[in-house]
Amino acid sequence: MRIFLAVIIILGVASCKYQNEEDYFAKPDPNLEDCNPTYVSFSEHIKPAFDYQCTYCHMNEMVPGCDLDTYENTISYVNRTGTLLYDYVKDNTHQGATLDSCQLKQLSKWVINPAP
Repeated sequence: MRIFLAVIIILGVASCKYQNEEDYFAKPDPNLEDCNPTYVSFSEHIKPAFDYQCTYCHMNEMVPGCDLDTYENTISYVNRTGTLLYDYVKDNTHQGATLDSCQLKQLSKWVINPAP
């Protein structure tokens, strides 16, 4: 019985993971935007991501038929191609454009319900 109890105590202690107080009570990074894809608008969510990642190549007909610099141009492209816009960037393989997981969730939601 003592051996069994000793083994249980050793296993219990060995399975404990040490975490220091700073790691355990870490505060969220205030620079990270809270990802809430419930309501996604072009002006607030999509355009800033596109301005940073996409419009350098996708404006002024640099890629014919795929200007992403304004709501009107982007919605026109989405209306013609459906989810193709999301499909191009979802695997972060489109010409080096990389959207983070929050931006991808927001883009997915926006393509289905494109608010200005």
